Parts: sequence; structure tokens; C-alpha cells
Amino acid sequence: MDAAHARASVPRFVRDPAHDLFGECGAIDAMFHPKTVAVLGATSQPGSLGHQALTALTGSGFEGSVVVVDPRSQASAFGVPVYPSFQDLQTKAELAIVVTASSGVFAAVEQCAAAGVRGVAVLSAVDTTDQHFGDLQRHICQQLRQTRMRMIGPGCCGLMNPSIGLNASPNLPMPVPGSVAFIGQSGSLATAILDWGRRKIVGFSAFVSLGALVDVGWGNLIDYFGSDTNTRTILIHMESIVNMRSFLSAAREVALQKPIIIIKAGRTGAAARAFAWHSTCTVSDDDVLDAALRRVGVLRVASVEDLFHTADALSKERRPEGPRLAVVSNAGGPGVLAADQVAKEAGEIVPLSTDAAVGVMAVPDSAGAATPMDILGDGSSEPFLEAAKTAIKDPSNDAVLLVLVPQAMSDPLSAVQGLLAMDHARKPVLLCATALGELPREQEVHACFPVLPTVSAAARTFNHMWRYSYDLKAIYETPELHADVTERALSQRVGELIAGARRAGRDLSECEWKEVLAVYGIPTLDALANQSEGHRAAPLGAYARVAAETVGYELRIGSWSDPEFGPVLWFGAGGRFAHLWAHRVVGLPPLNATLARRMLERSPFFSGLQALCARGALNLTTIDAALVRLSQLVIEHPSIKDLEIDPLMVSAAGALALDARITLHGPEVEEHDLPRSPFRPYPLQYVSNWTTKPGETVTIRPIRAEDEPLMVAFHKRLSEETVYGRYFQLVTVGRRTTHEALTRICFVDYDREMVLVAERRTRVPASDRSSRSQT
Repeated sequence: MDAAHARASVPRFVRDPAHDLFGECGAIDAMFHPKTVAVLGATSQPGSLGHQALTALTGSGFEGSVVVVDPRSQASAFGVPVYPSFQDLQTKAELAIVVTASSGVFAAVEQCAAAGVRGVAVLSAVDTTDQHFGDLQRHICQQLRQTRMRMIGPGCCGLMNPSIGLNASPNLPMPVPGSVAFIGQSGSLATAILDWGRRKIVGFSAFVSLGALVDVGWGNLIDYFGSDTNTRTILIHMESIVNMRSFLSAAREVALQKPIIIIKAGRTGAAARAFAWHSTCTVSDDDVLDAALRRVGVLRVASVEDLFHTADALSKERRPEGPRLAVVSNAGGPGVLAADQVAKEAGEIVPLSTDAAVGVMAVPDSAGAATPMDILGDGSSEPFLEAAKTAIKDPSNDAVLLVLVPQAMSDPLSAVQGLLAMDHARKPVLLCATALGELPREQEVHACFPVLPTVSAAARTFNHMWRYSYDLKAIYETPELHADVTERALSQRVGELIAGARRAGRDLSECEWKEVLAVYGIPTLDALANQSEGHRAAPLGAYARVAAETVGYELRIGSWSDPEFGPVLWFGAGGRFAHLWAHRVVGLPPLNATLARRMLERSPFFSGLQALCARGALNLTTIDAALVRLSQLVIEHPSIKDLEIDPLMVSAAGALALDARITLHGPEVEEHDLPRSPFRPYPLQYVSNWTTKPGETVTIRPIRAEDEPLMVAFHKRLSEETVYGRYFQLVTVGRRTTHEALTRICFVDYDREMVLVAERRTRVPASDRSSRSQT
């Protein structure tokens, strides 16, 4: 990470622990797997925080030892060993729990750092709005930086690891061991989360509350739980974010393998102000946060119930491939309600095919191609189970929802036994049972199926599941490369224009913004005029009329600078259509063609663009290319404060910027204080040429997601000896070139790792320009 990005992404007194892979994981692991836990500030008074902390630690079956460090306490005061200092301990403490008064927090942390404690959890509350809080942060972080100790808190509710009986969270019950890791910022949801786990037969691999986020943050724990073999799903209750870049980078790395589900408090300004007194950083624009979470594959839900249900479903079932849901119900009313709710949540109801349903349903003659979803008959379990098995095998759907309603003539025992014996590993199966408590073997059903209480909850849960799959596909889908990387000389020319305007305290003039857009491949009217026959001068109004007559749609694209997220791209209707759709879709640079198309798909008029494209009035790829080039411009030049192109005229021939404006940050904003994107752009500084011994020139550069087809061609040319030297076994070309295998190589987070390729340009006949390079 370069110095400018580091200074801009986090406060200067806070170290950036985003990717300290060699130091932080060991310290955090020591916090969750300690052999000795020391408590500082404990008192024997019942009801006090220190007494509750000791009670939780000693009453949960912790496999290690618990001690109290306090020179003023008596050895028999707590029922556990008491030592005057850390130096008197027989074994070194890996975890320290601080429950002192707020005035003694710094001294306690300093004492732990001097003793070589690996991790500290500060349960003591500290007022983050106090004027001395910044000094406390600086002092604590200085101690942590020198000793590589990690700290959770202050103001946290502690942590738990059920697998070893560690409960360092006062007044919270120990959950059963399992595979769900919960990360929260306060204790407001702790009791509800743990109670949900007991009712739904969901176990936890870990439970942790972060408090004021002075040191250990979201990214650190996501990294840790991402590599934890006991964790399969990560739940997050978030109020504020510190070090956005660390959080997003870690989430992108982990989300493909383990679902990350988040509920973010403070969607509105009033809600954000309500908890600002104990939060150190809030997000200024909730839509931008949504775009950022979508960009890294994090699933955001709006309610605690959705958090519970979606986590339960994703921890037990595979992700659906698409939005097609088949509903099988043993009663007509709930089946219709389910269809309505799924349609409301933008899903797609797929009925069983008539041929498949004839053998298991009573199909009326009027049904036609749309077979009813409910089982017609006396309510017995056999038709219901047969229809469920048929729906699971049917390739026309992506998931199955089973709606089971107890009826007078039904046989609940037979239905439950059939469900438990059913093979549903092919696709996700959700179960909506309105009175499951009345059914036998309830706990076994909960353990095998995601059980939803209502059809609306089931519809929302399925909607979250398939959208989660959809967002992950967008991240790792191989994009087309619309434009080569801008040459350094041209980018430097734009930088000089912007720097000169900033020194003069002004924005870019019309001639300057036209030159800037032209450099980054967005044509303007001047470019159109220069391409006219003979380059003869002509009135710009004439070119505008020609453009307006040939263009199918008027759009607006642009960006603004967000304090937390840096440049934010937006897209909407422009020109004479702006009043019809005032909604703007936002996204974060850098974009590739796939991510740009996802922005278009979220617009309310995307269907209109598709209709125009079908008639040949415009080409959607030209809009994708304009967004990609604009994202490259704003991320390479963070001095741009606001940019707007209105209208951007698009047609089958291309895109044309008729009018634009570019405003800049003033000269009072230092270079290192300019807002930067939390996503690192393509590292142009590592692109270089190299001459081989035979005299051939090759380009060595970081890999891009668009290089996947070249990597496939590269692997097809490898010899068996080369393959064996790389993999230490013979791996077939088919296995080496699957999209999943190449994803780990081509889709690189440049904050975390770097993959370099050597690109050789080959001369090909003019009749075949498709293969212009080899990697």
C-alpha cells in the first residue's frame, strides 16, 4: 500500500492492520484459544462488571486457567489465583480481560503490553466523544505497534469460543459449538442472536463484540474467520466502519468461500445520529455502502429476522444458481401466498412441468402448461413427498420451497419421516412449516432443513440467497476488455492539466475537459468535428443536431467524491428524459465491463435500453465502455471532486458527450488528504518492458481478470514436464483451465497479492487479428 493511500484511508494515529498476515492472525488466534486468561480490575462485589466477567469465565467449563492480576486484592477473594503482577504468573497469559474504570484503561493496556500478552479485550466503557479519546487512541496504538499485541474494544462485550468453553462475555449464555461466527459492535443483539441459535439448533464457532474499534476491526476478524476451519458462515452487526479498505479487501477474499451476512444500523440520518455518541465513524451515504458491499460479495439484510433466516439457510444449503423457485404445498392458500411473495421479492415462480406432475398430482384439464403448485387430494403425505422429490430433480428450477400445513386428514409423522429421508443435495430446499412445534422429531427437521415460519419469510430468504449468488458471479465473471490501459504519457498530460487548474484555484475549462475526456476514450463534439470530411470548420450546433437525430437515448454519467469511499460513479437518465427517471444508480471504481453492465441492470429503465438495443437504436456495450473509461479517469486522478456528462448521447454507432463539467478539489486539500477508493486500481507502475536474450521484447505486467482466455491458451501449450514441475502431479488441461481454478489467479486483489505475467505481442495476418497477444 502506498503512503498516500495509507494516509487517506485511516486516521494517522491508527496503524493500518489490514494485511499484517504474519503478525495479526497469531495474536487473534491466541485470543480465541488461550491457555491462560488474566482479569484486570476484578472486584468481589456481586453485580459488578469484574465479578460477572469472572463468573462467566469460571462457570462455562473453560479448559484453560483463569487468574486475577491485581496487587490490591487478597488471594482468596475470587476463588481463583490472584497475582500482584504479570511477572508473578506461573504461565504467560495469552488473553487479558480489562474491567477497570475508564480512567485506568490506558494503564491496564500498557501493563499488558509490557508483559507480552498477545491479546486484550477491554470491556470498560470509554466515551468516544470525549476530547481526550483521540489521545487515548494514539497512546494505545503506539503500545500495540511496538509489541504486536492486539486489542478488542474499549466498550466491547467480550468474546466467546464454545469449542473450548471460553466465555469472556459477562451476562451472556454460552452457545452450543457450531459453524457460525458472529461479529458485533455492541451488545444490543447479543442475547437475541444467542437465543436464536438455541431455538434454531444453530451452533457458533465464535462470538465477539468489537466496541469502539480502536485496534482490531472488521477486516482483521473476517480474515481470521475466513481461514478458521470451524467457521462456515460469518454474521456481522455493524454500526460504524473504521478502515474501510481493510474491511472490503478482507470481505472480497472470504465471501466466495464463506457467506458474509451483514445488518448495518444507521440507514437514515436520524438513526446514525442516535448512536453517534459511541461510534467513531459512520457512513455518509447508505446507497454507496450498498454498492461497496455488493462489489465484494457481502449480503446485506434489512432486519434481524432476515439475518437469522438467511444465515440458517446458507449454513445448511448450497447457493441457488438463479431466481427460479418451485413451490410445493399441501394446501392451496399458502401456496398462492408464497407465489405472491416470491414475485414481490423479484423472484420467479417456476411450476412443475405437466408431464412431471401428472404422476404425483391431480391435474385438472384446465391446467394447461401451468401445473398448480398445491397437492390436490385428501392431504396425505405421499403425493406431497412425491411432488417434492420431482421438483428437486426438475432442472427447470433453481430451488424448491416446501410448504407444509397440518390438516385434519394429514399424517405428520409420515411427512416428517419422508422429509428426513429425502435426498436434497442437488439444490437448496427451504421448508415453511406453520406449526412445526406440533410435528414429531422437530429438532431433527431443524437440523436438516432451513425452517421458515411464514411464506413471506421464506420468499425473502430465497431472494437473499439467489441475489448473493448473482453478486458473486458478477465479481468473478470474466469480463471483456473494452479499452486498453491508458498510456502513461496521456495520463500524465491529464494530470498536468488538473494540477495547473488546482494551483490556480479553478475548475477545468471547456477545452480542458474535452481534452481530458478524449484522452480517456469518451468522444466529444470536437472529436466528431475533427473526424468530418476535410476537417473543415462547422458550427457545433450542426453537429449537435446530427447527433440528436441519430442517437437513440440520452443518459447522464458522472462521479462525486465521498469522504469514506473516494470517487463514486453514478448513472441515470439525461437530457429530455431526466425528469422521467430521477433515480441514480451508484457504483465504485475501478469497473470492468461486467461490473458496468451490472450498474446498467439496476437502473429502472434498463428494459427500455434493451428494447432500443433490440431495434438496433443503440449498443449497450458502448455504455459499458463509457463507464469503464470514466472509472479509470476518476480513480487515476483523485483531484477530481465532481464530474458530470449530461447528456451522453448513445446510438448504434457509439457514445458522444455533448456537454460536461469537471470540478476539482481546491489547492487547500493536500495530495495525501484526497479521498481515495477503497479498491486498489490496476497498478500501472508495475508495467514494464523486458528484452529476452534472443532480442524479443515482452511486456511484464500484473495480471487482469480479462486475461483468463489467454491463460487458457497458455495452459494448452504447456508440456507434461512443465505441468508436473508446477503441480507435482499430472493435472489435465480441463482441470487447470476451469473458471474456478483460474479465478484464484486472474481475479487478484492488488492490496493483498500480485501475479505477474509476460505478454508477447505476435504479428498475425491482417485477415486474422483476433489473437494479438500471448501470455
